[in-house]
Parts: sequence; C-alpha cells; structure tokens
Amino acid sequence: MQKNKNIHKSLEKLAKKVDESFRGNGVAIPFPDGHGIGVNGYRIVKVDSSNYTIMDSRHNLVVDKINLAQTAVLVANDLSLGRMINNDLINEDKKYGYLQFEQMVCSNSKAHSLKRKDYDRAEYLEDKYNIASHRAAAIKTHINREFEKLQARINNLITSGN
Repeated sequence: MQKNKNIHKSLEKLAKKVDESFRGNGVAIPFPDGHGIGVNGYRIVKVDSSNYTIMDSRHNLVVDKINLAQTAVLVANDLSLGRMINNDLINEDKKYGYLQFEQMVCSNSKAHSLKRKDYDRAEYLEDKYNIASHRAAAIKTHINREFEKLQARINNLITSGN
C-alpha cells in the first residue's frame, strides 16, 4: 500500500515537472475531456462541421466562431499560458471564413449565370472566386505555419526530454 502511494507521488511530481517544463517553453499540454479538448482551464469544442468555440472552466464563452482547428489550438494554448487573445490571429481566421463564404456565393452565382447564358458575369464570378480562393489559401498557410511552430516546440520538448 505504501509502495503504491510512493509511486503515485512520484508520478504526480513527474507530471508537474513535465507540465512546468512545457509551460516554460510556451506549450500547454492538451487532453481530451469528454466534451472537447481541455487545455489548462480552457476547452476547445467543435460546434458544427466548420466552427470551434473556446470556453473557460466555468463554461463561459471566451472565443466563438473559429473556423480553423489550428487557430483554436493556438488561441487556447496562449490563453492557458496567461497570454492575451491574439486578435490578429482571430481576425485572420474570420477573414478566412469570410473568403470561404465568398467562394461559395461566387460558385453558386456563377452556376446561375451560366444557366441564364450570362457568360460575362460567369467569367467575372470565376475571377472573383479564384481571388478569394488564393487569399483564403494564403491565410490558411500562415495559420498552419504558426501551428507547425507550436508542433515543432512540442516535438523538441518530447525528444529532448525537457
């Protein structure tokens, strides 16, 4: 019985040391919590097929309508480390969502224009769709780069044993 208590205390110390080491290197350890992904007092919840929400430990909404899972992870990581919400990142994510919507509208409108044989309008909408698509891809690439930096820090911490 005493041996089990000692093992449990040793594991608690180790877990605390790992958590402190990760936090010191700008990484909060995520964990599944049954309702989403928990990150030190915050929870990322997938609301529907294309939106995420971050809630605090009291189930208060902190950030709503996040389009990309990578954005949700980055923001939750920052919040759990006591940092302010990165509004630039949130605004980029919202711009990405707007551009996705614009692509959908252009695509539907183009199909309607082709049915009416309004080829000039269809060509204009195709151009507009392509511009929105390229902008959305650029934003997603930028957010993915930030996410990959976080992943690299995690991988370095795991492989270095710190």
